[in-house]
Amino acid sequence: MGGKLPSEVEKIVARCLRKDPARRFQHIDDVKVELEELKADLESGKTGVAATPGPKRGRRWLWAAPIAAALLLAVALGMRLRRGEPPPDLHAVALTSNSSGSALDPSFSPDGRKVAFAWNGEKADNMDIYVKQIGAVGPPMPLTTNPAPDINPAWSPNGEWIAFRRRLGGADAIMLIPSVGGQERELDRIPPWKPPFRIAPMSSGSWTPDSKWLVFAAQDSPGGPTSIRAISVETRERRQQTTFRTQSMGAEVVLGDSSPSLSPDGRTLAFARHVKTWVFELYALRLTRDLRPDGEPARVIDRRHSAITGIEWTADGGEIVYAAGVIGNAPLWRVPASGNRAPKRLPYAPRAIGAPAIARAVSRLAFASSTYTSSIWRLNTRTGERIKLSSAKDAFIQHLQYSPDGRKISYNSNRSGDGEIWTCDADGSHCLQLTSFESAFSTERTTLPVVGLSCGAPRWSPDSRWLTFSCNPEGHIEIYVMPADGGAPRRVTHFDATNNISSFSQDGLWIYFASDRSGRYEVWKTPAKGGEAVQVTRSGGYGAFESTDGNLYYTKYPAPSPLFRMPVGGGAEAQVLPKVVHFSAFAVTKEGIYSSPDGRTIQFLDTASNKTVNLAWDEPFEFFLCVSPDGAYVLTSQIDRNATNLMLVEGFR
Repeated sequence: MGGKLPSEVEKIVARCLRKDPARRFQHIDDVKVELEELKADLESGKTGVAATPGPKRGRRWLWAAPIAAALLLAVALGMRLRRGEPPPDLHAVALTSNSSGSALDPSFSPDGRKVAFAWNGEKADNMDIYVKQIGAVGPPMPLTTNPAPDINPAWSPNGEWIAFRRRLGGADAIMLIPSVGGQERELDRIPPWKPPFRIAPMSSGSWTPDSKWLVFAAQDSPGGPTSIRAISVETRERRQQTTFRTQSMGAEVVLGDSSPSLSPDGRTLAFARHVKTWVFELYALRLTRDLRPDGEPARVIDRRHSAITGIEWTADGGEIVYAAGVIGNAPLWRVPASGNRAPKRLPYAPRAIGAPAIARAVSRLAFASSTYTSSIWRLNTRTGERIKLSSAKDAFIQHLQYSPDGRKISYNSNRSGDGEIWTCDADGSHCLQLTSFESAFSTERTTLPVVGLSCGAPRWSPDSRWLTFSCNPEGHIEIYVMPADGGAPRRVTHFDATNNISSFSQDGLWIYFASDRSGRYEVWKTPAKGGEAVQVTRSGGYGAFESTDGNLYYTKYPAPSPLFRMPVGGGAEAQVLPKVVHFSAFAVTKEGIYSSPDGRTIQFLDTASNKTVNLAWDEPFEFFLCVSPDGAYVLTSQIDRNATNLMLVEGFR
């Protein structure tokens, strides 16, 4: 009998976890009913375990052992069900099928049968709000057709309204439209939110369960921090949920609270808090019944992220699902809402864009995911020939730089998942990841770890032996130096501010960098071997490079910006170019300055004749360019193909 027991337990387990969709992972009471049936079968011998003669106590034990094992399984199953954990075989399927363009920001109807989303259409010319019936054949129904971009739809719980954000240029409007189409209504108008770099826009809002209030994020004033507020859709009364007070020195980048999401009972508000440049934390705030803060926000996760781009609650309100990581490659995570816990990645959602959506009437999850290819392109400045050197699928390539000896190219990329520093040979071959901060700092961190690192803008030393770059492994962006052939990074700035975008001086003794420690970005420099930093610019500066002619060239924040020049030894600044599209969109050589004013055109300013010529170029690129030491080649990074589609996960709990 003892030898048969494990196989009988296997049969019990199989029955408890059978594949019938109508029965699988139901309420714990269903499991109790199943166990009663199993008990009856065991006593009658239907399971193959015969009731052998012997004392009554012994016969009871014959079925009690497998029942006990099954009961333990049922308890575990019930705990799993109550935690809302999904079955292990979930996978995502395409809900939309754009070969190009972007479908973003899904929001389910209350019954879970439809989804509203933002899409720039078959011509990829303007973002509008659409509604799609899940499982239906045919194109989605357009709800809006305004020439201004419409994004971030949010379906009301009563099914009557869809809220969305309309980008008007000088302002953002929070809009309402009937879910079946019809007359739009403007609910509020707020200052336009201009995100730093590529941090995703804030969601338009989250509804209270009675559909009477909409909670959304907005700046209290242009350029100020963001906070969470609520507005009545009937009276337009406003109530403040959060107030962000920065602890960062300077913080010229927009910080604050965004991506609000109300729990199903409307009593807890989850939101992302941008505490420092490229450092986000996930918080939850209890609310009173009249939508007022009930205490202080509490941290939900035990780590930080480089970006949090969307938040949603599970249907039972027990967990929070959010998108976080490197922009464009942010996986979905889930974490208990109880606070300060370790989140788990959802393996079927490795590259989410923006907020996930969870249906509360049926078991469904939706999110947007991007498929793209990033490449390094080389332009021959003499012949105009343009060739592709290297490509990366579903990963960006940014901040290209030739080594001074012309043998290598440095850049940052998220090929490994995080934003790390890479190099390759000058012909694009033999690409090598140099940094891996997750392992290098695992035992040395004194602050919350940052998951989804953002290391960028590598620059070479004059002898091509060292690289300097910025990264945020210890909770805020600092400047580092490491050997160009690999090795341990060494931190060279030590100030609680954003220290970003570094480069070596021509003698290799100093490192220039941008810092907002004074309240706005200025160019500073610090000894390459370590020491006190010295302020260089006084009227703004960002992305500085020292040239061989004794001048320092730099832009200002934010981009686009004119290009400026000042003597290395100090003196007045002078404007050199009226516009460069990005701080990495210019390169200074002995003959002149290569730059791009718009991300499509590459210009060359001959400093001897003061004449500007346009180089042949026919594709938009990613704002980043560099020039070989001999001036023969210009490198750019370019997105060759980019399509963002909605993905659907059935059976999600």
